[in-house]
Amino acid sequence: MSAKRNGADSGAAVDELRDDIAQTRADLGGTVGALAEKTDVKKQARKAKERAADQMGESARRHPVRWGGIVAGLLAAVAAIGALRWRQSRRPKNRAERVWHDVKSRAKDVQKDVKSRAKDVQKDVKSRAKDVRKDARSKARGVKRDAKRAALQMKGRMSR
Repeated sequence: MSAKRNGADSGAAVDELRDDIAQTRADLGGTVGALAEKTDVKKQARKAKERAADQMGESARRHPVRWGGIVAGLLAAVAAIGALRWRQSRRPKNRAERVWHDVKSRAKDVQKDVKSRAKDVQKDVKSRAKDVRKDARSKARGVKRDAKRAALQMKGRMSR
């Protein structure tokens, strides 16, 4: 009888152990699931982003003027940073490039100066050419008159 009792008791103890193991497994599974959820960085970041967005949205609804100023300030900062980066990108990086750009700009200045002087010289040459043409015409007229006079004089001498 005592063997049967021990067998019956041992069966109950085994069932308790099995239930205890099952409960422990369930608890352990829940704990592992919670740990896995806490270690999922993407999911945590997504939740934090959603919470922050909700909080900012609520704050923006309560204080629209403050958030308008913040947004305007951020836009101004982004524009200033963009302008500075654009300006930096336009600047020569090293000494050789700076010298090259300096020489290039000076060459452009010389080119402009030469063009200006060439125009002045061109005007002067045109003006002098007009003067020379006038003088040549007047001298040609004088020579023509002198030639006519000389021809008339010769004709008069020959007819005598």
